[in-house]
Amino acid sequence: MLFVKNLLKIMQNNSEKSRAIPVPISEYIKQNFREDYLTEIKLVKDSKGIGFYYVDVTHEDNIYHLKFNESGDLMQNEIESVSYPEDEIEIGNVD
Repeated sequence: MLFVKNLLKIMQNNSEKSRAIPVPISEYIKQNFREDYLTEIKLVKDSKGIGFYYVDVTHEDNIYHLKFNESGDLMQNEIESVSYPEDEIEIGNVD
């Protein structure tokens, strides 16, 4: 996993032609998930050659599944709630 801010620094160092994702997508991520974990970005093309970027970002106890078109327009935003186990588990009294 990468911190979003680290990914954005890498992308800013690349030239416009070599960017992995369109600028509107990186700007959306920067504005909405600045300090969170970027878990996945992938470009998938359908049988007609139309591409969509799928982006997963972890924020607090949620995973955001985002779908963008190739121009970088947000098409879908789904939130998956994730529950993590407690650090401490009470099993009863110990004498």
